[in-house]
Amino acid sequence: MSPPRRKHDPEKLHLRIKESFDVLRVPMPEDALDTALSQAEKQRWSHLDVLVAVIGPLADRKRERSVERRIREARFPEVK
Repeated sequence: MSPPRRKHDPEKLHLRIKESFDVLRVPMPEDALDTALSQAEKQRWSHLDVLVAVIGPLADRKRERSVERRIREARFPEVK
């Protein structure tokens, strides 16, 4: 049996999420969470859709930077 659902203050949850990203050292752009949550509410997204919208772009940027760094570190000869 699942525990009873509690009503949480959305502002407190919002602040807690932002603080959690800071503690985890996840670089969250100021408006990224707000934008995703606003869209989620308007379009009735599932919790998984919200996670993908918030975390997906951050992971994509990290992958891109990682590839760029590896290419730089490989010191491939320049094509002339």
